[in-house]
Amino acid sequence: MREDHTGDDPPHEGKRGKIDECLIKLDANGRPYIPFPEHPELRLTPWKEDDIDDLVELFNQPNIAKWGHSRPFPYLKEHVLDSLPNLGRNDIQYLTILINSLPISPNLSIYPKTKLSPISAVRNKDEKIIGTLSVRPSSNFKGDFEISYNLHDQLTGKGIGKEMVKIGIKLAKWLGIKRLLAFTEIDNHSSKAILRNAGFTLHAERLVDWPEHRGGGKRSAYIWEIYPQSS
Repeated sequence: MREDHTGDDPPHEGKRGKIDECLIKLDANGRPYIPFPEHPELRLTPWKEDDIDDLVELFNQPNIAKWGHSRPFPYLKEHVLDSLPNLGRNDIQYLTILINSLPISPNLSIYPKTKLSPISAVRNKDEKIIGTLSVRPSSNFKGDFEISYNLHDQLTGKGIGKEMVKIGIKLAKWLGIKRLLAFTEIDNHSSKAILRNAGFTLHAERLVDWPEHRGGGKRSAYIWEIYPQSS
């Protein structure tokens, strides 16, 4: 299976998003969000500085902790402050550019290289964080982007995860991303099924370093891929 791109064009340079592909709306206060058509009580939104407690609760959910490859467990407030010290701050400039560009996507070259992408907080009608959906530059494959998602244990089995991935693919298409990757553990059958149903195909299996708090050593993981511009 392919590990590298071929051809003359850089792998990340797709077409700028078209008007009819734009998922992003503006609320009454002019803040961007992406609605969930199948779950209208949910929205994908930017981060706020006071989301830390919600993130701690979310990442300590048993099922999320089980598959969180690199996150420590238990996940504490200091872990948020260490790994995401500027939560909600670094994205302000990009979000301003994005809003001014709507309904056309901004140039992909200015997309933030952060662990949580600018619009990746899944909120319910009470503004509580119940999940994350990030589309961000890959730290493993230069020029590609990665999708990652987490959903509160109490909301699994309702089709929300499936819709999250669909939204992520559509957002990647609008942004102009050419190849979108996802990573799963081999035994994470639920996530594998969601990715397959969304159109991802298995790209490779590779050994990855396992964190000490999860037993250490090396284990196999799957890499999945999809080309949003062809979706």
